[in-house]
Amino acid sequence: RTMSVASMAEVPRHERRARRVIHEAAATAWGALRQSLRDWLPQALPSPAPRPSPLAAPPDGPPALPKELPTLARTEGAPTPAAFLPPPVSGMTVDAEQYRLHHEELTRTILRAAERKEAIVRAGLEKEQRTAHGELWSQFEGQCRWWSFWEAMLVMEDSARGRLRGAQAMAWQDLLRRRELDLQSLTPPPEAPASQESEEGLSRPPSQSSGSLRRPSRGYRPSPTSTSQGVGSLLAGCSNEEQSHRRALQHEVHTVFRALRTQLEQSERLEQLERLEQLERAEQLEQLEQSEWAARSKLQSSSLCCPDVARPGLAKSAPTKEEAAERQSVGGSLGRTRPAKP
Repeated sequence: RTMSVASMAEVPRHERRARRVIHEAAATAWGALRQSLRDWLPQALPSPAPRPSPLAAPPDGPPALPKELPTLARTEGAPTPAAFLPPPVSGMTVDAEQYRLHHEELTRTILRAAERKEAIVRAGLEKEQRTAHGELWSQFEGQCRWWSFWEAMLVMEDSARGRLRGAQAMAWQDLLRRRELDLQSLTPPPEAPASQESEEGLSRPPSQSSGSLRRPSRGYRPSPTSTSQGVGSLLAGCSNEEQSHRRALQHEVHTVFRALRTQLEQSERLEQLERLEQLERAEQLEQLEQSEWAARSKLQSSSLCCPDVARPGLAKSAPTKEEAAERQSVGGSLGRTRPAKP
């Protein structure tokens, strides 16, 4: 009762529930004690005598109460009486120890029942929590399995263009790595004239340094690093033979790049052609379905108008002379004549 709302909010829920159960058990025990006191007091008091006058001498007073008042203290190992019998005759003294033991046992019984109820409630809550946790975990596993399935489907349905570009990029990187290793394996010769010739070649622009350098085709677009460094940075400190060898390597790299680019363009054209063929097939199928639907509707309308034409497989026998005469008479009465069918 003295705890504030803020301090009660800090107490866990199960502890608050246990406190409430203990308070209820104590209140129940105290109510039982008060009821037993109410039952015991009329028997302990003497029988009502005639009311004395106020001038008469004061009576001796009520009988003495037991010296040890009943308490709710829990004593372990105390003997439990079979049953508590109140004094049947007024004026008989009450065994205070028996009275205390009886109410302590009653309190222990009540508290034990409350603890058992609390344990049952806690076990039920834990079971519910475990069940909810298992359901959540199963939902989470199902969601993970669903996402992994879709990821696998997306990986399997990857387009051919992406796979081709990945293979081309890997081949291009492998080729560049090999050529870089080849260039690193070449060492400049120790002759001085070769270095002077190379310096002269660096002083001239790349187009005038050697006529054997072929210009790349229009489809080739050099990277910004290669344009900023230039051909001279690749041919620095190399002799004529090494320069020609490196130019040949560069030409081979450009050739491979052009071949890869041509292959990519061809694959894109093939994909476009396949897409156009699929569209044409879909249009042809749609036109064929429309024509079939029109033929069916026309056949149904003709079968409704003239049922004889609707079933050409059923050949009718030739009409007799009487039927022909009846048809001519009916046609003449309606103002039209229809020739008889063979």
